Amino acid sequence: MTHAVAEGTRALDAGVARLGVALPDGGAAKLAAYLALLAKWNRTYNLTAIREPERMVTHHALDSLAIVPALPAHAIRVLDVGSGGGLPGIPIAIARPDAEVVMIDASDALFYAWLVLWGITVSGDSPQFSTLTARNAPPQAVGSVLTLTNSIGFAISIVSILLFVWLAETVPLAHLLPWLAMGPALGLWALWPLVKEERQAHA
Repeated sequence: MTHAVAEGTRALDAGVARLGVALPDGGAAKLAAYLALLAKWNRTYNLTAIREPERMVTHHALDSLAIVPALPAHAIRVLDVGSGGGLPGIPIAIARPDAEVVMIDASDALFYAWLVLWGITVSGDSPQFSTLTARNAPPQAVGSVLTLTNSIGFAISIVSILLFVWLAETVPLAHLLPWLAMGPALGLWALWPLVKEERQAHA
């Protein structure tokens, strides 16, 4: 064990004791070794703005472990989106070897493009859909049609949530999450004929 790892192990032992986290045998040494590697490769790839070893212990390792006491005691799956240098996924995986930790990292351009697309879809979905529904429903039945469509949408949401939870127990999250993009894509595709008709009416 190198001097840096030994020092890191002692600092981690004190920190996890304050957090009330029970690390498995050798867990502190693994965390210290990980931080040593992070510090080493950070000089080449700029993985984190924190470079001081003692601050890496408090601001990276212990900060990542702070969530562990709140996690369920049974075997779980944890998704770390935008893990970068492996935080908080790797410390959580070391502290909870029974957990399946999935870490996903993407380029900044792809990540922000996805956020923009998702934000446009989510923000515009409900008012646009309600407006188009009201304009295409018989005037005497607008209220009933809106109530019916909202009830159907709520039912579909409940079924989708239950299905996702059930699939998450058997399918790796890395394979399951991309399918969530189908909802916004199909919604926009289904709304397009109505939008096109609306444009033609105002042409």
